[in-house]
Amino acid sequence: MAWLRLVLVVCALSACKFNPAANDDTGDATDSVTVEFTTSSSSADESGDVMVEVALSGQAGSTVTVSYGANDGSALLDSDYSLAGSTLTFAPGETTQRIPVHIIPDGMMEMDETFELRLLSASGATVGSNNAHTITISNDILPRVSFSADTSNSVEDQQTTITVQLDKAAPTQTTVEIGILGTSTASGADFTLAADTVVTFPAGSMTQTVQLGEIDDNLDEDPETVQLELKNASTGIIIGTVGTRTHTIDDNDDPPVLQFQASTSTAAENGGNKAIVVTLDNPSGKTVSASYSASGALGDATVVGAPGTVTFAPGETQQTITVTPIDDTIDEDNQSVTITLGNLSNATLGGRDTHTLTILDDDNPPSVQFTTAAQSVAEANTSVVVVATLSSASEKTVTMPFTTNGSTAQTPQDFSISTSPLTFAPGTTSRSLTIDVQDDNSDEADETVAVSITNPTNATIGGTATHSVTITDNDNAPQVSWDPTQSDAIVNEGDPPPNSRSFSYDVVLSAASGKQVTVPISFSGDADLLADYTVGTAMPLVFAPGETRKSVTIRVVADTTKETGADQDEDVIMTIDTVGLLNATRTNPFTRTHTIHDDD
Repeated sequence: MAWLRLVLVVCALSACKFNPAANDDTGDATDSVTVEFTTSSSSADESGDVMVEVALSGQAGSTVTVSYGANDGSALLDSDYSLAGSTLTFAPGETTQRIPVHIIPDGMMEMDETFELRLLSASGATVGSNNAHTITISNDILPRVSFSADTSNSVEDQQTTITVQLDKAAPTQTTVEIGILGTSTASGADFTLAADTVVTFPAGSMTQTVQLGEIDDNLDEDPETVQLELKNASTGIIIGTVGTRTHTIDDNDDPPVLQFQASTSTAAENGGNKAIVVTLDNPSGKTVSASYSASGALGDATVVGAPGTVTFAPGETQQTITVTPIDDTIDEDNQSVTITLGNLSNATLGGRDTHTLTILDDDNPPSVQFTTAAQSVAEANTSVVVVATLSSASEKTVTMPFTTNGSTAQTPQDFSISTSPLTFAPGTTSRSLTIDVQDDNSDEADETVAVSITNPTNATIGGTATHSVTITDNDNAPQVSWDPTQSDAIVNEGDPPPNSRSFSYDVVLSAASGKQVTVPISFSGDADLLADYTVGTAMPLVFAPGETRKSVTIRVVADTTKETGADQDEDVIMTIDTVGLLNATRTNPFTRTHTIHDDD
């Protein structure tokens, strides 16, 4: 029996009749992949050719070549049939092919004839046990099996009947397989018809049907196609002209709704990345995308990728946009960042198209205090500046109320001061207030202006909460004297009667003093105290601050005794003394003489 070498064409794995073995692409393909015919026999007649399917048991990781040949039986090579080659090369990943066999018509009435194809050897695979296939050439025109149409269409919620028909009845039961030649969909997900479904024609039957079994899912998806093929016809029939059928399944689902999972959320400033979830209400069979942009306090947080795009692969229903808060040391109000969705592809926009993330501040407020605790200024100066500072910048407005309670200086006569409170605008760390000092003519003790911080807003009180300004006095002590507009007096001792007469002499200060002034006065002369006169004013004289005049009262005692001596008049000499004089200096006239004239 003569051998011819044939070209092996590998079939799709889904069409093979044996179970594929697992194949490790990195291993030895010869040990793990076998090659065989998928059927052991088929039919032909002189009006058509035959395609004989051969399959690998699994995907090979390297190139596979197979040599094949033919054994003549009652059919003879080049007389009854011919072959196109003797070897075939399989690229990695290919699993099925077909050997084309041309039947040569001879125009003679003759008996059925047979010949055998045989797989001879393989490189990169092992030849399996089903290595022979017998072809019977009928002496009659065999029935042709075909699809009723080469294209069809349905919506996924409809059911499609696939009709397979013979152009004439076969005298015995015959079969043909429906294979899946190619598809943009998947059996079990979009339709239920299994690959290699066997269609059986009882003897005399010409039409059979199977259901494609469209599956009505909830996925918005593009139209999907499945290409069916008739193959492996049993002995007695052959594949006709309509051996393939392309069916398109149209989608009936609305696109999914895309929106944020929630409209708002919060994140701690020091909490790290925050995932903002974007959802689809249903999975989609298409790639879904939407653009997003960010606005708001972008100096306080980074919206990763913004402006950017969020993309859902088919089947995914959730994606995230990452926001990274910036952890600073500035006390500030809670800040917000708004993310907005737009420019959708293969989806509709839901009601939650924006998401506002509030970033919760975690920083303590700054402290406010004076830069120094004290300073002094001469009364003649016009103003003095007191500086207050924050321990750190704040993004809030800080107010610092202050009082001058506890000051010995008085307003407005001694000073005036800036209006409380002192205000720090956001970002400002230093502010000053001004004290204007009033220059008077009053001798007085040094005075202080005590400025104290009270109840600041958006800040705490620091260590130096009070600043004391000492105003040093620049005025001389006033001069004290008897009133120069008055003069010494001479009075009769009995004028007026009956017993005494009072006389007043004024002691004056040249200017009001802010201090208490003490003026001692001594009495001398030849008049006798108590016998000739009495003093009606307490001694020493005390001038309260601000007083400039005090009176000394002399009361003359009237008697009936004739005074003796050359000078019968008696004098009371009143002297402002320096010993014991406080907060003043003595000036003329510092004596005053009161003369008592004897009238007896």
